Amino acid sequence: MRFIMRKPEAVINLREKGLRTTPQREMILNVISKMKGHVTAKTILDEVRKEYPHLNKSVVYRTLNLFAEIGLVDAVDTGKGYLEYERHNHPHHHHLTCKRCGKSIAIDEKIVSSFVEDIKEKYHFTPHLKQFAVLGICDSCETNRL
Repeated sequence: MRFIMRKPEAVINLREKGLRTTPQREMILNVISKMKGHVTAKTILDEVRKEYPHLNKSVVYRTLNLFAEIGLVDAVDTGKGYLEYERHNHPHHHHLTCKRCGKSIAIDEKIVSSFVEDIKEKYHFTPHLKQFAVLGICDSCETNRL
């Protein structure tokens, strides 16, 4: 019986984007891929350091910036004062983020598409919304405040 060696998804993704594969890049992409939802650079660094304890945090930040530039990951500003990262998904998705509890809810792309069309029509301006967060207060926090 012959076994076919499969290349890890991270290696394939990096090569498709024309990037040289390095253990650090593979690990960073694998951590992001395995995490559900958004993940901070610090969490990524902590996870990668389990295997590469001497990894410099600047390597993680530079790699995340590179991955965001080429579209492998999305850098998301949900109003918490730092970026969070996730694997790039189609279509782009956007968020409603509670300023009190931090809960994040994905917005239906149809709503954002309608918003973009309204802006184009009314202001003759085309917004490029890869990631979009609306900050506010969720119903739970609003109810508990009263």
